[in-house]
Amino acid sequence: LMPTHLTRLTIGAGLCVCGFMSAFALERILLSYGSYSMTKEHVSVFWQIPQICFFSIAAVLIISTGYELSWSHAPESIRSVSVALFTMLYSLGSVLSFILFATLPGRWFDQKQGPHGENLLSIDPITTRYDYYFLICASLCSLSLVGLVSLRRYYANTRDLKVNRDIERRALEIVHRRRLGVVRQGSFNVDNCSSVGGGGGRKRSEEHTSELQSRQYL
Repeated sequence: LMPTHLTRLTIGAGLCVCGFMSAFALERILLSYGSYSMTKEHVSVFWQIPQICFFSIAAVLIISTGYELSWSHAPESIRSVSVALFTMLYSLGSVLSFILFATLPGRWFDQKQGPHGENLLSIDPITTRYDYYFLICASLCSLSLVGLVSLRRYYANTRDLKVNRDIERRALEIVHRRRLGVVRQGSFNVDNCSSVGGGGGRKRSEEHTSELQSRQYL
């Protein structure tokens, strides 16, 4: 069975935490070599594969589930608005990343001696402690993970309401189709009787059609 929307979003947030922690560990390894030449000699680009896998799977779970959730749980009249709000919310991650780069003091991340840049955008990337930045991102993702877990009870109630609403809508569709079938059948009988029995047969067929249309189906 397919996991619920909230479960998939929670797993995606957990994988984001794992991805940032993988980037944090790799950055610590890079800093342990002390120089660019040593790093280039001993570190392979394939060491980034774990974090890429974590982020890729997390993106699939979060984006696809978010679109599905925002569409299926919203009323029909505001579904487009709901999807647009999710897209805007998802884009806030990139905005938050830029804000962190532009506002965090450079002296917190620059390990070289002497004057430091004002922020992460203005310091030397070779001497920058990006492991601190990845740790901050992992902490923020952990907060979102805690928030998703805390929404389980609320989501269960919302999901029950959606299931009941879908059952009611499906029942109304069945009633509508059956009524439409009765009307078509009555019209067919009227045409046959009018062509065979004349006006009297048409009148009786119309009365029969009216009787069929007045019935209620579940």
